[in-house]
Amino acid sequence: MSAVSISHADVEQDPPGFGRALGVTCAILCPLVAAATLALGLVVGFDFAGSLGLSIFTALTAGFGFALIIAGAVWGSAVTGDH
Repeated sequence: MSAVSISHADVEQDPPGFGRALGVTCAILCPLVAAATLALGLVVGFDFAGSLGLSIFTALTAGFGFALIIAGAVWGSAVTGDH
């Protein structure tokens, strides 16, 4: 029985700049998603619950949108290791 060795070259890796490209993509898309989420929150909150619902729902959707921006930036650059 022979031992099988796997060289470093055999391991599939992300192309250079992949993390940076992913980070830029997230930096562009996450604010757009956050804005759309906030707009939806404004419409839904106003239509269904009046002014109190508007303020609560807007706060929740804005928080969710900012969380998306932060998560996208962290995942796109730090997690992939391409700074």
